[in-house]
Amino acid sequence: MGDSPPIELLGIQILEPVTSLTDFVTAAVCFYAFYRLSQLRQSGRMYQLFRSYFLLTGIAMTCAALIGHAFLYLFSFEWKIVGWAFSATGILMIEWATLLFVRSEITDRAYQWLSVGTLAKYLMFWILTLATQRFLVTQINAAVGLVGVVLTLQAYHYRKTNHPGSRALTLAILFSFLPAITYNTQLSLHVYFNHHDISHLLMASCMYLMYRGAEKALNPDFAPPLPGQTA
Repeated sequence: MGDSPPIELLGIQILEPVTSLTDFVTAAVCFYAFYRLSQLRQSGRMYQLFRSYFLLTGIAMTCAALIGHAFLYLFSFEWKIVGWAFSATGILMIEWATLLFVRSEITDRAYQWLSVGTLAKYLMFWILTLATQRFLVTQINAAVGLVGVVLTLQAYHYRKTNHPGSRALTLAILFSFLPAITYNTQLSLHVYFNHHDISHLLMASCMYLMYRGAEKALNPDFAPPLPGQTA
């Protein structure tokens, strides 16, 4: 099934209404995670990076709801890049937060190479996005960042330390395969509940699991203070 038909509400045309609504649901989970982590009132770079990931992802999903779907007819296609940019920047934040979290278990050289590599990937995202204006670039950036970097490092860290934060984040990213599979196979149940909508709700669940993982990673009761983190 393709995109759902538009509706009119109070004289305002809304394209893909359920898709827009489920984008807002995912954004709401992200903003909730940002708020809850802010209540921890910690300091340190790792703490700020985890919070930034949820804030930027929430903004990205809000942009997707408004610009990418509901009111796309008011914007040119290029405006979609705004949401993609927030998403890619959020991925960079979770990559760097993970690097700080696993810092004690990797070598200095590995840390330096991964720090530079993730930044280079982020810059490549901008080059390819501006050159192609394709959402595929955002998908590849997220897949490489979350699976290639975050999942790999968190799984490695869990194997070395048995830290519950790494375990929770590893499981959260494994869960993220479900929305990706749903989206790419275009699994749909109804014209008003298509693959976009299902994948968004699964993504919202994934973001909640990511939040729980970040919360455990930042909990000083689970381990001694880590580099970039203070209790």
